[in-house]
Amino acid sequence: MLTAIRNASGTRPGLFVPEVSFELLVKKQIAKLEEPSIRCADLVHEELENLVKVRAQNCNPLLKRFPALHKRITDTCLQIIKTQLPVTHHMIRQTVAIQLAYINTNHPDFIREVHGVNNPPEASCRVQESVTSLTGASWEDRTGRLQEAAHTHSHESLKPNNSLTNSQDRESHDSIVIEHLIKTYFNIVRKTVQDNVPKIIMHSMVNHVTENLQQLLVSQLYTPELIGDLLTESEEVTKFRKDIEERISCLRSAADILQSLKDPTGSREGLSRMLVL
Repeated sequence: MLTAIRNASGTRPGLFVPEVSFELLVKKQIAKLEEPSIRCADLVHEELENLVKVRAQNCNPLLKRFPALHKRITDTCLQIIKTQLPVTHHMIRQTVAIQLAYINTNHPDFIREVHGVNNPPEASCRVQESVTSLTGASWEDRTGRLQEAAHTHSHESLKPNNSLTNSQDRESHDSIVIEHLIKTYFNIVRKTVQDNVPKIIMHSMVNHVTENLQQLLVSQLYTPELIGDLLTESEEVTKFRKDIEERISCLRSAADILQSLKDPTGSREGLSRMLVL
């Protein structure tokens, strides 16, 4: 922080806290919001994938008869979720980039919070001018107000306090002021990001999947050349059906034999029809 203040002040110490050092330091803090925001989107993505996989394992038994269709539905659901993850990341990065593009020191919450600070009496003049330098309309207006305030005070009030007579004390004081300003502005941006990130995730990932999943499934599944492959039954179902057909055939043969023994000249159509039903 002291290095940023020295670089902004140059060889001559400024009469108020340098605005450049404030913007440089607060932007570094704002940029740190990107990583946890991206992680939040990743967690939601993982949760959606887990929901799809769990649902696929506990799906309707009728769907399990067709493993190719079951796999195609599961893969399609995972695909649309995966496709929306980079889109969500991009929107989150854009949100943080927007906050970094312009440091709005005229934000009402920032002005109200800064002007509500009670500073020590011996440093009140310098801190107030530092605040004014960051919340004014332009750099020239800030400087003009600073000069006007300097002329309105007496020579005694403008005389540096003993605690600020050397550069070390001045830098220490500037550090305290900038630290408070950074915390105040960062908290405002953090609340904005905390409010926007869940909305971005819901809009670009959750709601998009919910609204477009059915249409995507229709386009992926209702394809004439794939219908035969998708409706191919599993080997277990095919084997089970074959066993049942063999049993039915055996039962019909047994019924015919019994009927022939009971009534050799009678018709066997009635008993065969009953077995079929």
